[in-house]
Amino acid sequence: MEVEIPGGVEDIENLMELGALVVPYSLFPNEWWRVITAGLLHYGWLHFTLNVVALVYFGRQVERHYNGLWLTAIFSMSSIGAMSLILVTSQATPDSPGIVIGASGGVMGVLGAMLASVALTYFYHRPPRLRRRLIMLVTIIGLQVIFDAVTPQVSGPVHIYGLVIGTLLGAWASWRSGVANTRSPLDF
Repeated sequence: MEVEIPGGVEDIENLMELGALVVPYSLFPNEWWRVITAGLLHYGWLHFTLNVVALVYFGRQVERHYNGLWLTAIFSMSSIGAMSLILVTSQATPDSPGIVIGASGGVMGVLGAMLASVALTYFYHRPPRLRRRLIMLVTIIGLQVIFDAVTPQVSGPVHIYGLVIGTLLGAWASWRSGVANTRSPLDF
């Protein structure tokens, strides 16, 4: 049995009806819930699959380090925060509106939390294995920025906003857990 969303997952009008974030905000005023639902919608199976694979890979590591509640909080706050910030910073106009969907802001937030924790641990303790991990994370972020720059359909600002929010949350969580005072490197 095959299950399909009526209208399909690549139909823009269907995605707008399902809760895509429409910019500028003036087109759908008082529909604040779109900053939440937009992170749950994806443009096709490839978009969905890429986000799921990245979330499983990085999310498992962040969950192992913090816990499932922190992973959920980092992902949710990064996704909602990135969607909220794009409302404020988007250059879209009522004559030329845009839609934003996908979990990428949240996924980049999880990556940012991992980056912050690894970077802080490396800064304070210098374990060689974390240096390699830090270089890998910076490389992944750099490749994402390049991909965003050459792919006009992708919202690079949402990725950056999610990354920044997740990095700040990860730094705060690492600071709270005493990363500067512990001698054992974090297990990433």
